Amino acid sequence: MFARIAADDALLALVAILATWASIVLARRPSVGAGILLGIVLGLGVLTKTTGAMFVLAPPLAIVLVGRLRNWRAYVWPLVVGAIVSVVAIAPGAVVVAPGPG
Repeated sequence: MFARIAADDALLALVAILATWASIVLARRPSVGAGILLGIVLGLGVLTKTTGAMFVLAPPLAIVLVGRLRNWRAYVWPLVVGAIVSVVAIAPGAVVVAPGPG
């Protein structure tokens, strides 16, 4: 039983590293491609373990720390695309978890 928990934590740590990297990429060079990458990573984080939803805090933190806040409008569209991609990435897991009729 505990081996499965440990395996999930290692995978979650990998996704945390990827979320940090993708957030820094988006903060330095805001683009739709970076938003798609970030959305996929955030979706994988939630699918790995529900505590992966906390990775949503990484992009705003990266934008504040290494981004260009004066040019904040450049981040809006990539973040919207990333949010849509992450919801689409989570959708298969939501179908599996959703209770059936009756």
